[in-house]
Order: sequence, then C-alpha cells, then structure tokens
Amino acid sequence: MIVISPEKRSVSICNNHWSRCNTICKNKVRIKPRDLEKAVIETLFERLLNPDAIKNIYAQVNQYLINMITGSLQDEKSLQKKLVHENKQLDNLVKFVMGADVSEAIREQIRIKETHIKSLQRKIKELSGKFTTKLIITKK
Repeated sequence: MIVISPEKRSVSICNNHWSRCNTICKNKVRIKPRDLEKAVIETLFERLLNPDAIKNIYAQVNQYLINMITGSLQDEKSLQKKLVHENKQLDNLVKFVMGADVSEAIREQIRIKETHIKSLQRKIKELSGKFTTKLIITKK
C-alpha cells in the first residue's frame, strides 16, 4: 500500500496497481488514510476489548507468571542440592585433613570448595529474593 497526496487529499492505494497498472493488479480501490485508520482502530477495539479476548490475555499472563515462578523454584531446589553435595565433599576433605599431614593440593581443594559453596549460597539468595513480592492479577 502506498499513499499519494494529490493537492490536500491523501489516498492509500495498492502498490502493485500504482506501479504496474492493470497488467499486474486490477485493484483500483482507493481509501483515505483517515478512513483506513478508523477501520483498523475499530477492528482492534472489537477484537481486543471484548470479554473473551480479555479472559484469554488474563489466562496467558497468569500461566506465564506461574511458569516463571515454578522454573525459579526448581532452579533454587537444584542449587540447594548442589550446595548439600559441596558441603558433604568439604566435610570429607576436612575429615581427611584431620587424620593426616596436609599437602598444599588438599588445602587448595578446600579453598575451591569453600568458594563454590559461597557462590551457590549467593545464587540461592538471589533466586529466593526474586519472588518475595507476590504478584496477583485479578479479574475485574
């Protein structure tokens, strides 16, 4: 669609008809942009501002939020499991150190485990802080 402006009237017409005439496109329909905008806006109001469309939007937004929250909770549970596993490994290293002479490699492993545990704790804290505020969408 293109818009031409003869004098003070703008008219929207088919681009193929305008550039190639009747040989390609027989669509000679012309419409004023004001009338076209009015038709588009009325159609949008009709299709989007009816109860069924609003219910559909409401349901989709709620489902999206539920999926987002559920996914974050699952991520948090996964991180909690990793944290428990890292703590067990650190405990095993500490028990080993208590019974033997400690090498530098073992000390480095302990430092790595402690750093990883702190990282997991920080990630868990960030995830649990994301959804402390409850967001509820209600029908009105």
